[in-house]
Amino acid sequence: MQYDVFISHASEDKNLFVRKLATHLIEHRIEVWYDEFSLKAGSSLRRSIDHGLSKSRFGVVVLSPNFFKKKWTNWELDGLVARQNSYENELIIPIWLNVDKEAILEYSPSLADKVAIQASIGLKKVASKIMAIINPEGSTLVIARDIIIKSGYDPPVITDDWWLDVVEYSGKEWGHMEYLSFSIPWKGFEPKFRGEYIAKHALQKMWQDESDELWLSQLSSPSTVLDFINSQPGLKDACQQNPDEVALYFPQLTIKGFGDFMEEKFDKMLKKGSRNSEHPCEEEIALRDPNLGNYEPGSLACYYFTGSGGGIGPSTRRYDMIDCIIWLLSSKSKWLPPKIRSTLLQGMKEWNVWGWTLGGNISGFEKNQFTGKFEHEIYEIQNSQPVNLSTHARNDIKTRFQHSINILQIEESLDFFVEKFLKYGFIEEKIKSHQEIRNRKK
Repeated sequence: MQYDVFISHASEDKNLFVRKLATHLIEHRIEVWYDEFSLKAGSSLRRSIDHGLSKSRFGVVVLSPNFFKKKWTNWELDGLVARQNSYENELIIPIWLNVDKEAILEYSPSLADKVAIQASIGLKKVASKIMAIINPEGSTLVIARDIIIKSGYDPPVITDDWWLDVVEYSGKEWGHMEYLSFSIPWKGFEPKFRGEYIAKHALQKMWQDESDELWLSQLSSPSTVLDFINSQPGLKDACQQNPDEVALYFPQLTIKGFGDFMEEKFDKMLKKGSRNSEHPCEEEIALRDPNLGNYEPGSLACYYFTGSGGGIGPSTRRYDMIDCIIWLLSSKSKWLPPKIRSTLLQGMKEWNVWGWTLGGNISGFEKNQFTGKFEHEIYEIQNSQPVNLSTHARNDIKTRFQHSINILQIEESLDFFVEKFLKYGFIEEKIKSHQEIRNRKK
């Protein structure tokens, strides 16, 4: 259904009552088919009304002396009655405007038998009675919708299929959700609890959709992340309630001085210490520690760029590891404190998972005639010095690096990154890793 109500009325009653009623219902989030609002220039009147009749959950019929005289209103009423006869539930909501029961009996005995709303009780009370029929108290989706509206979002009418997507989303396990999802506890089957549960998932889904649109990640600057959080109704509160998850999604905020409203929460996480006596804090908060928690660079790089702790919880990766290396080598990452930036770069070299032929391809790189030449070539090298790459291997590097430059919108040239990458020792570290694997197999 596209509309909550279709308003059937005589045009003479617009100024007196109907236009104000339609406006009031719309202001209260009711989707209304009303000719002044729904008919467009050039529309077929009959087709438009047929559409409104067939796509409305309820029909509000404003019965008045003017209504009884009209052919169009009778035709609309016939359409509503035909639909009513096909359904078990009542869908006609009569409003009596300047008429009494005797007049209704004379016009339509079947309508006189229906419980009607008297227009004389006032516009607001009439609208409230209509809304109570359309959205009965205790409706789970109505409760969810009202929570979302209070949060500052503008959700669609509850009959929209969007809500089916939200309900499906709320049924997923936390670990199977997308980026930027928080665990939402289940409190019970009462409508107020179910409504709250669905509303929180609806908000979360909208945060995720928006973060996907902006492609927020661990590579985003702290100011960009904070602007996003502050722009999303309810997200700031969710972050403050779930600092552990925020540390995984946005590790850049855990760096001292970058967390804004999360500073106090992250300080408490740091003071909690670690379950491992060798480290003063847990890995997810290590960037806040002056000594980075005494963790190895590879471990810190893993946590920073994957966040999910080895597959526990939703994936927080937006880019492939080689994209992250290019980002670290570029001026885009200069907002990172020098110590942390160099540690993460060293960690990516030691962690050694930056190849682009094996494993997933998250950032959309399209393989070409050179793809695989580089990794195949260095795998065949038996010693780390000297490394002389073939033209094909260099072309493989260049095409992959160019992809990173494009998606990250980096200013530095391709040659700049090729030179930096070769000088930094990534290849030598990869060859060393291959040699260690061979030795273990022997």
